[in-house]
Amino acid sequence: MGQLVAPGQKLVEQQLADGRRVYRSSIPLPDELPDILVRLARWAKEQPDKVLLSEPREGARRSISYGEALARARALRQVLTGRYGLRKGDCVATLAPAGIDALVLKLACLSGGFVHAALPPFPFRDGVETEATSSFLENARPRLIVAPSGHPAIQGMDAVSLNDLAVDGSDMATPGVDESVSPDDWAAIFFTSGSTGAPKGVPITRGMVSSNQAAIAAMWPFVVETPPVLVDWLPWHHVFGGLDNIFKVIWNGGAMHVDAAPGPATIEATAKLMADVCPTMHIAVPLGLRLLLDRLENDDAGALALTRNLRAIFFAGAGIDADLWRRLAAFRDSHGDFQVLSGYGATEAASTITLSPAPLERPGELGHPCPATAWRLSTSTAAVSCASLVPTSRPAI
Repeated sequence: MGQLVAPGQKLVEQQLADGRRVYRSSIPLPDELPDILVRLARWAKEQPDKVLLSEPREGARRSISYGEALARARALRQVLTGRYGLRKGDCVATLAPAGIDALVLKLACLSGGFVHAALPPFPFRDGVETEATSSFLENARPRLIVAPSGHPAIQGMDAVSLNDLAVDGSDMATPGVDESVSPDDWAAIFFTSGSTGAPKGVPITRGMVSSNQAAIAAMWPFVVETPPVLVDWLPWHHVFGGLDNIFKVIWNGGAMHVDAAPGPATIEATAKLMADVCPTMHIAVPLGLRLLLDRLENDDAGALALTRNLRAIFFAGAGIDADLWRRLAAFRDSHGDFQVLSGYGATEAASTITLSPAPLERPGELGHPCPATAWRLSTSTAAVSCASLVPTSRPAI
């Protein structure tokens, strides 16, 4: 196997006159930053039959290939413009959970230059406008709301059923035509409460998506060498799952297999799915890792099925306690040739800000800044916060 992480990475420190320190990575951001839809089109041409995403469906699994995903997205883009009158820059808000139909809608928005806004399910559970939902809608100002079949928002908020937007792409009148876009165009709005407790809409530009994924690939060449195969349960209304992970798969020509959220009732199905698809990378929050280790630590066959093609286990989203770290390190030492990696992110930076520059040997490390991203740390401990992490290459939002 090739390099897990780019060799020779260094943390570059700059002392400012006012006492603050700025830290950057020595790894440069690639000059070429294609749009995420260009990346999708590349894989649709080079590997049209490869599975892009699969989801559970009635006791089995349903999948969509790269070629099918692009064709269906472009066909749906025509439906959204022709039937619903959407134009470039209009917002499409969705309550659709992670899966094939949600993916096609996300890609159709990219094709049409629409702004995709994934709404959190809990505030909209009753499908009516309330004080809890109004802030989301005022932020996004959607021209169209899309909901799963049977969702109360279809009646209560005039949402369009996702089933009514189902298209197969076979009768598309103008194949291959996408809206002309620029890196400064908004691709999505993600919501975060941050430290305020109130939902805040964060616009994500297409350039932010490209620079983020290109930076990850520059720091971690293994995602290019071994296109990521993920078993993933993270919700798509959060930037971790709905932006970083799915676009990491598309950027590098990999595959995502949508799984149920981790829990005692679902862990057996998760272990079986991992044995079937042999992930190359496992991305999780610490709770998910704990449940996975509970299931696999004393099951050599199950552990081998997970680690057969595994290059890395990546955790983020929360700190990892010392006991869980020891268990994870012992599992790594006993099974396979994978490494443990971590990172840190923020919605405002299109997710990833820092990544492990080398395999972790202890918990608590945030890693190095991604290429073309800087940390600016104040001399006051109280002032060190997410707000002091400045992504220097991203467009202002």
